[in-house]
Amino acid sequence: MQRIDGPSAAAARPAPAPVSGTPGYFTGGDPAVPTAPTAVSADWLNAIQEEVMGVILGAGLTPSKADSAQLLAAIRALITSGGVSFASDAETVAGALANKAVSPRGAAALVSDRVAGVRGGVAAALDTLAKIAAAIGNNPNLAADTTAALAARALAARRISATGAATGGGTLTDDLVIDVAAASGAEINAGSALDRVLTPAGFASAGGGDGSSGWAPLPGGNIIQWGSQTVIGTGSSLVGFNIAFPRPFLNVCGSLVATCNYFTAGKPALVVNIQSTTIAGASGTLNTTDSDNRFSNGRLVQWQAIGR
Repeated sequence: MQRIDGPSAAAARPAPAPVSGTPGYFTGGDPAVPTAPTAVSADWLNAIQEEVMGVILGAGLTPSKADSAQLLAAIRALITSGGVSFASDAETVAGALANKAVSPRGAAALVSDRVAGVRGGVAAALDTLAKIAAAIGNNPNLAADTTAALAARALAARRISATGAATGGGTLTDDLVIDVAAASGAEINAGSALDRVLTPAGFASAGGGDGSSGWAPLPGGNIIQWGSQTVIGTGSSLVGFNIAFPRPFLNVCGSLVATCNYFTAGKPALVVNIQSTTIAGASGTLNTTDSDNRFSNGRLVQWQAIGR
């Protein structure tokens, strides 16, 4: 390319005229409106010419009127000669410069660095999404499935076992009910069940008999029994009598107290003597010949026994 060199060409570039209108675009005009076509000014043509010549001369080429490919050759030469500054691999990865171009090698370094950051030094066996997917069996629900499996295994490995009076139990994978059976009054009376617990209601219903003769359990495993009977005196001898417990003690009769409800004012009470006791009953005597309380009719003897 060469600058214009016709007979009317100026030897030096004229000074550009002041801007006289709004920058815009070319038009071919329209006679019907009418609109005049855009006139191509010397200023605009000189600007285009100097822009192109600037690239050609900047590449060190000699303008040639016969060469129409000088602009392309100049651009290529500027690139080859370093007219375009490329960022190094490190500068590309750092990403801080705004005045250098990125080469394909720099782009590859940037991608490699970003991929390495995502991998974070992971083992080669898991360094791609495909390898990770294969490692988890391509299961999109891995987290939920793993949590459920661990929960089921942990619960299945733990059991609640009932012992003693309690029944029920099982693994924690099911709803569990632990039951503790209460002893009935009859079971308390029997005294043999090992799988029942004592409750106030059961204790209240235990025992037997009535107000005049009967028995009832006491806390600690003891039993209290009570009763009464009439002893007929002779007025001339000791009268013996026997007591049959409403329920024989299982082990021993610990104590027995008996009294006579008869007394005369100003005279000592009748003395009841208990001579022997067993788990089933006792024997005793009542003195009917005492000068102060001689009697030949009936006297009521009442007793209480405690044992276990």
